[in-house]
Amino acid sequence: MRRISEMYERSGGCDYKHTCEECGHIYIETGKTRWGHRQQEASCRLYTQLYGPAVWNPKWGACKFFREQQQEPKQMSLWEFIGGTD
Repeated sequence: MRRISEMYERSGGCDYKHTCEECGHIYIETGKTRWGHRQQEASCRLYTQLYGPAVWNPKWGACKFFREQQQEPKQMSLWEFIGGTD
């Protein structure tokens, strides 16, 4: 069975509005090939916990375990701190 098919089955379907690339469970590893070129491989944290490491295609449609990526809070500017408006 394909890796993404297994995730669809476990989660209860596909979240057609999103891709794995937008999910908070995906992480990108950067490494080097034998010839010294940079190579990026994506992996799904949930799939890795269940079945072990696997190369993941971030363009696949997300499963129902989809989670929004956490945005870092915006730093307050000095102008906002002293009570001004932008």
